[in-house]
Amino acid sequence: MLTLLSDPDVGWLVVEHRDRLARFGVGMVDAMLRARGGGLIVVDETEVDDDLVRDMTEIMTSFCARCLRSSLRSQPCQACIGGGG
Repeated sequence: MLTLLSDPDVGWLVVEHRDRLARFGVGMVDAMLRARGGGLIVVDETEVDDDLVRDMTEIMTSFCARCLRSSLRSQPCQACIGGGG
């Protein structure tokens, strides 16, 4: 992603779903592309319009990814939530 965003020849980025691009910060990616005269094209705009629901979904996605990384390192997932082990 960083390679794409740092390439001055990349102006437009096409994704199927906004949440597939990144867990959060999609607005910043779009702003960076728009500053160069491009932007973000989301093919399937059917997503939750409620900001609170979108924020909670992004937080839960991030949390689950953290737990998965933790379990892949043979550490109990409870360490992610402070529940001990």
